[in-house]
Amino acid sequence: FSIAPFVIFLVWVSGLVSGHTKRTTTNAIVLIGYALGNVVSPLIWKSQYQPRNHVPWDFIAASMGASIILLLTLRIMLAKENANRDKENRQDDYNDVYLPSKELDSGINVPQRKVDKVFLDLTDIQNRDFRYTL
Repeated sequence: FSIAPFVIFLVWVSGLVSGHTKRTTTNAIVLIGYALGNVVSPLIWKSQYQPRNHVPWDFIAASMGASIILLLTLRIMLAKENANRDKENRQDDYNDVYLPSKELDSGINVPQRKVDKVFLDLTDIQNRDFRYTL
């Protein structure tokens, strides 16, 4: 029952941030944390806790409970942020961004081209039109 939510969590993490660099960094941090958890977790299963292993199972239950509380808190915070962004005036700072015109070696002039806001590598904090997935 923990495999499917983990996959959903990985997709959700990439949907919570905007900007290629920030998204890549966030995914790397999550996967590093996952790997460290997998390395450290076998250390709580010691022979002194056998035969019932109360301490490891209590640790797992506490971790899952803390995860639920943290995820619900995060959802509430992101819902409030989305509501605040909905109340704001529309942001026009990055709507008229153009690539400069240039002349190629062959003498052909390439005109300016408009760059869509999605391709500007703006973070979710910079791009006020970004909405967090809930």
